[in-house]
Amino acid sequence: EKGAEFRQPMAVAVIGGLITSTLLSLVLVPVVYEFVDDFENWLKPKLAKLVTPREAAPVPAPEDRL
Repeated sequence: EKGAEFRQPMAVAVIGGLITSTLLSLVLVPVVYEFVDDFENWLKPKLAKLVTPREAAPVPAPEDRL
């Protein structure tokens, strides 16, 4: 078809964009989500140890001296 050589670069860009967005949405995003979820599950117990207050040593009751 006449003029197809004029539209070819746009077609290559569109098809490349479709392929790239498909790979990103179907492969890369779920993989990154799993890494972030695993990191969160690994980090949560470590942060809980830092935030959880420790029990204080019992303070002896004062003796009544009169």
